[in-house]
Amino acid sequence: VDEFDNWSALIEHLTGSYIHGHATAELVWRKTPDGLLLPYRCEPIAQRDFIFERAKGQLRYARSVGDVTGVDLLADNPGRIIQVQRRIVGDVQVREGMARCLVWGALLRNWDLRDWVALGEVGWKPWRIGEYQPGTHQDEIDRLIAALEEMGASGVAAIPSNTSLKVEWPKGANSSQQGVPAELFDTLGREMSKAILGQTTSTEAGPNGDRASTQTRDQIRLDIRERDAIAVSAVLRAHLFAPVVRLNRGEAARVPVPWFQTDEAVDQVQFATAVEKLAKARVRIPS
Repeated sequence: VDEFDNWSALIEHLTGSYIHGHATAELVWRKTPDGLLLPYRCEPIAQRDFIFERAKGQLRYARSVGDVTGVDLLADNPGRIIQVQRRIVGDVQVREGMARCLVWGALLRNWDLRDWVALGEVGWKPWRIGEYQPGTHQDEIDRLIAALEEMGASGVAAIPSNTSLKVEWPKGANSSQQGVPAELFDTLGREMSKAILGQTTSTEAGPNGDRASTQTRDQIRLDIRERDAIAVSAVLRAHLFAPVVRLNRGEAARVPVPWFQTDEAVDQVQFATAVEKLAKARVRIPS
């Protein structure tokens, strides 16, 4: 692991599988001076290059655009491919991952922001109203509209003397119209936070976002991290460490179990206080 060129990139790629439900990387091997064959770097493969077989829903690599059959990279390339398939939402593999849950929320937030900007463009500028007499020629009406548009852009316009022009500022736009986009925008953001983190109070203050409830709900984030660590560790053992050990040490050699250090930092003051009380109670405390 210490000699792996982009170990952190491999771990980041594998843990990112919660978005699409799967992640795959190619391992590049080399021979060391002491005669061992070891992988020394990985080449992440984009999730967009994979398809799901229609008959069994198996994850397969598409060799080209339009390929509907694909190949099983993991089975056809033993020791060269590391692949993780996650259980995130509990659906079938083709609909696994958070992408399907998040895509509409992300798109609607973008659309909502665009509409919000358009509303600001209309609501924060004065209305330019031009009046013309019945029977006015269409050319004169078009020139009046062009003058109103120019007035909105530059504040300057030239109109005939027999044309009536009114400039009115919107009334009540700040309280009524802007509330709808803002509420929708915030609601979508909270739903996306709940989908990823399981709660919202650790990212933004809510009506019940006091410190105690926030710390309690933040425990969900730690549970998700533990789940990610277990899934990635199992894949590293099966697809990386096992081929290395068997190739260099034979089938009888034991395969080590990788594990991530995920324990939270210990409150040293609280820990020291507990040790002092336990020692006074004559409890045996290992070093």
